[in-house]
Amino acid sequence: MNTVYLVCSVIGGALLVLRVVLMLAGMDHHGDLAGHFGDHGDNSGNSGFSALSLHGLAAFFLMFGLVGLAARSPLGLSLSIMAALGAGFAAIWLMGRLFSAFAGLQSSGNIETADTVGCPGEVYLTIPPGGLGRVTVAVSGRTREYDAGSDSAEALKTGTPVRVVRVTGSVLVVEPAER
Repeated sequence: MNTVYLVCSVIGGALLVLRVVLMLAGMDHHGDLAGHFGDHGDNSGNSGFSALSLHGLAAFFLMFGLVGLAARSPLGLSLSIMAALGAGFAAIWLMGRLFSAFAGLQSSGNIETADTVGCPGEVYLTIPPGGLGRVTVAVSGRTREYDAGSDSAEALKTGTPVRVVRVTGSVLVVEPAER
């Protein structure tokens, strides 16, 4: 049985090394053999982990083999098999939890144009009556530049403080802000 444990730990180690080499070579892909860990049909929270991926198989075989080798002498055959299986499945579970936690750290950083409504800004390029200019708007802690128009009968000159009142398509409609 020691040979089985040793072979499993070598397979797990080889899969781990293979995965690292693929990642370093830029050939990292999501080649899963089955559904994602914890996936219940909603792909919005997809952690990218599958129990039958290289991650999962490497974790299972490596821990199964190492714990089996370590437990064989003191526990005997049947208990070492149970300990090895428990360690293998615990490794898969832990990997799934880690990947889910890492997936929670992601953010898109995208700012929707609709998020600018109510935000302060400043005219960057003069907005003529009935025409378009450019404004810089502070939204979500970032300053962005947008095309803008105004319902005002007067031109809004460069440097005029404004506030976004609505969005029409991708164009902001602004009004002069109170100073």
